[in-house]
Amino acid sequence: MFFTRIGKVIAHLVFWLSAFRVATCLFVMFGPLSVDEQQAFVRAYIGSGGLEGLGATLDKAAIALAVGVALGVLCEISARTGWSDRA
Repeated sequence: MFFTRIGKVIAHLVFWLSAFRVATCLFVMFGPLSVDEQQAFVRAYIGSGGLEGLGATLDKAAIALAVGVALGVLCEISARTGWSDRA
């Protein structure tokens, strides 16, 4: 039961942080910012790599989002089956 609870906490953290990262990348890509503002925003909030690294950051965030969902599903299955209570 302990690892199921810890897994749920980690799944929530990974999911929400990566969802915020995806939203930030999409805002920079499609938002109402000029190119200079986009570059400054990327340097300040997303990290190095400039606008060229924005796609790679979006890919990594989307993968982390999927991992967070998968971990959450596995923890829900673990909580429902009751295997952790039998030990």
